[in-house]
Amino acid sequence: MSFKKAILAGLLFPSLIALVSLSGGDGVKQSDTLERTLTFSGSTGERTLVIDNIFGSIKVTSHGGNDVLLVAEKTITARDEDHLADAKDEVRLAIQENSDRIRLYVDGPFRTKNGINYNGSIGYQVLYNFTLRVPRTVNLDLKTVNDGIITVENVRGNFNIRNVNGEVTLNGMDGSGSAHTVNGEVKVSFTEPPASDCSFRTVNGDLDISFPGDMTADLKCKTFNGDVYTDFETTGLPADPVTRRSKNGITRIKTSEFTNIRVGDGGPRFTFDTLNGDILIKSNNK
Repeated sequence: MSFKKAILAGLLFPSLIALVSLSGGDGVKQSDTLERTLTFSGSTGERTLVIDNIFGSIKVTSHGGNDVLLVAEKTITARDEDHLADAKDEVRLAIQENSDRIRLYVDGPFRTKNGINYNGSIGYQVLYNFTLRVPRTVNLDLKTVNDGIITVENVRGNFNIRNVNGEVTLNGMDGSGSAHTVNGEVKVSFTEPPASDCSFRTVNGDLDISFPGDMTADLKCKTFNGDVYTDFETTGLPADPVTRRSKNGITRIKTSEFTNIRVGDGGPRFTFDTLNGDILIKSNNK
């Protein structure tokens, strides 16, 4: 596929997020697997799957049934047997099944009221790799932080996907939402043009997003060390308004770092934001 360079430029100041991995000695390791069928008890209305993980990957694919088929592979790596026992006692996978919502939540002493606080001092790491088969139509709210990627295949519904140190790959999507990470590529392909606003973001990696050829939308693009490419016909849009703030007789003027372009007649706003990487906005009909 040949791409026409559209437009680029902008500077993003990322927040730095780091988790310290367990280190020192060979340690001990233990693994086990949980298999379970989860059920949405409601017969009508939208359904949502929520996964809040810390260490490990999440893979979601659709199937023709109404249940959620869960396989959770749990691996504990600890400094010694005592810390292994602590991990078994302190870390839990909470599973909640409601009429319109199923939630998987990895809980432990690394959770605080301000978010996640892990510096390696607890002496162990508990990694969950989740594999799920879900109904074709379901909303997704998926999150992991370290040592894992997030992949989704052929799901119809809105999505909120968040990773920190790993890729995000969504294939055959039919819905609207956001797909964000910090270190890794974000790759998304749609079977239908999203009907609502979408956001695609990383700091270190490419954004590779494919839409049907009849997609019409307004695009906001920003990269610093990279280029923006598209094979859609585009037209330029005015820049965002300049903001002014005055204090003590001094006025601060701030301009937008995004470039605005339109595909077709315009429509929902799709935001593409990376620091170190290219932005590829592709037609999957070509």
